[in-house]
Amino acid sequence: MNKKEKEELLKEIKEYTQKIKEEPDNAIYYYNRGNTYKNLGDYQNAIENYDKAIQDYSKAIELNPNNASYFDNRGNIYFDLENYDKAIQDFNKAIELNSNNVSYFDNRGNIYFNLENYDKAIQDFNKAIELNPNNALTYYNRGSAYNNLKNYDKAIQDFNKAIELNSNNASYFNNRGS
Repeated sequence: MNKKEKEELLKEIKEYTQKIKEEPDNAIYYYNRGNTYKNLGDYQNAIENYDKAIQDYSKAIELNPNNASYFDNRGNIYFDLENYDKAIQDFNKAIELNSNNVSYFDNRGNIYFNLENYDKAIQDFNKAIELNPNNALTYYNRGSAYNNLKNYDKAIQDFNKAIELNSNNASYFNNRGS
C-alpha cells in the first residue's frame, strides 16, 4: 500500500467516525469503518468495529426482523470474521425473507466454497445464475468450485462464460489456463 492509498483510508475512517457521531445507531457506518480498518491492516480496530456493527445489526433485526438486508449485512460481517456457521444462518434467513436476491445466494455459496463443500456452493451459484445470468463473478466462482471437484470441462465452460461477460479480469483467464 502506498502513502496516498493509506492517507485515503485514514480519511475514510475519519469520515465514518464523524458519521457515527452524527448517527450512532446507523450500523452500516460501523460496518464500513470496520472494512476500512481491515483494508488498512489495523485488524484490532477492525474487529472492534465489526463487533459493534454486529451489535447494531442485531438491534436492527430485533426492531425489524423481516428486513433481509439486515441479515445479509450481518452475515457478511460474520463471513469476514470467518464465523461461517453464523454467516450461513444469516444468509439462510435472508434467503427465506427474499429468495430473489442474487447476492444472498452468492454470499452463501462463497461460504460453502471456503468450507470446501463445493456441491452446496455450486447449488447456490446455480440459483444465483438463474436469477442473474449476466454476472461474470458467479460463473467464475462456480467454475472454481467445479475445478476443485476436478470437473474440468464444466470449470472451463464457466471460466469461458465469465470471460465472455467480463474480459477485463485477469483472474478469469488465469484460472482457465491452470
